[in-house]
Amino acid sequence: MKQLLSFCWLIAVVLLTSLTSVAQQLTPFAFGDKYGFKDAKGNEAIKAVYQEVHPFSENRAYVVVNGKKMFIDSTGATKILLKQDSASFFSEGLCVVRSGSTYGYIDKLGTLKVPVQYEEAYPFYEGHAVVKKAGKYGYIDKSGKLVIACTYRMAYGFSEGLAAVIKDSVSGIGYIDTKGKFVVACQFEKGGNFVQGLAAVKKSGKSGFIDKAGKPVLSLDYDWVSAFSEGLVRVLKNNKWGYAGLDGKIAIEPQYDYADDFYQGYAKVRNGRYYGIIDKTGKIVVPIAYEWAESFEGDYIMVVKGGKWGCLNKNRDVISSFKYNVDRPFSGNFAVISTNGQYGYLNRKGELVIPFQFDYAYDFIAGWAEVVKDEHSFYIDRTGNCVRLCR
Repeated sequence: MKQLLSFCWLIAVVLLTSLTSVAQQLTPFAFGDKYGFKDAKGNEAIKAVYQEVHPFSENRAYVVVNGKKMFIDSTGATKILLKQDSASFFSEGLCVVRSGSTYGYIDKLGTLKVPVQYEEAYPFYEGHAVVKKAGKYGYIDKSGKLVIACTYRMAYGFSEGLAAVIKDSVSGIGYIDTKGKFVVACQFEKGGNFVQGLAAVKKSGKSGFIDKAGKPVLSLDYDWVSAFSEGLVRVLKNNKWGYAGLDGKIAIEPQYDYADDFYQGYAKVRNGRYYGIIDKTGKIVVPIAYEWAESFEGDYIMVVKGGKWGCLNKNRDVISSFKYNVDRPFSGNFAVISTNGQYGYLNRKGELVIPFQFDYAYDFIAGWAEVVKDEHSFYIDRTGNCVRLCR
């Protein structure tokens, strides 16, 4: 019997994990004046029947249908009516709700877990949530107990055991631990969350990173710093962009007029009006010679030269010549292109996958795209076949 119960519990955990994973891949899309959700491949997962939708979090999404406010799961079948006026999103099993001008928290079954009593309330992070009462901010735990008194002028969520706070109108940002003890004194103009032991801060107009003891790791010598992406952070100095690593050392010297975050090992950079691609060593993979560049998708990248799309591989070989006019950037795996007043679709290898035949064409959303032909609007799938409003 115990083995059967253990097995049933294991199956329940697997199913819950699977549903949560699926929900995290669902994103809202609009279809006419209604909204639904699409999956990671752009296919319709939950039909567009809602007047309002919010992104999924922890296998719950806040939606409004026929004036009724509720939460649904990733199947769209589970519906939990909301008793309060509005809601945000779930974090660590609880969701902020509002009744009138005060806030509290519900669980995933819609049960009120923390009474609606606060002037402001924010999502839970690391077991703590920021709340406001009598004009000051503090922290509660998941039972609703006030564990750090409401004494701060401003307070932010916990990250890696520390939270940024502002004590009063004359002090800057500092960091406290979960007991409310100051670990880093109030001194910064701006302060971000700790990620991998580092937080971005700004002091005397200059930005850098500190460790959990408040010691500068990346010297406060930059005009701006970004969040870390794939182990590197963008830095701006004297109007030039470069990159630094987690060790605080400059990995790629500031030298570009613009630089993007790294994605799958590559980053888009620009000098003047031309774009190119570099790798994490700073090596130029795609020459800075194009009017636009998309991100790599596998081994291929779409670039623009002379106002036309072309496709290169990672060896810089031209896979698809520059012959199609640029109408707009790629949306998902397709870009709308036109010639002589007729529209079609290009894929990320530079191949014309839906021929020029439409009087106008829109981007694909949830696997469908609206097109116009002979003054008639209808919807096509990714093969170009009509799927709705056909005639």
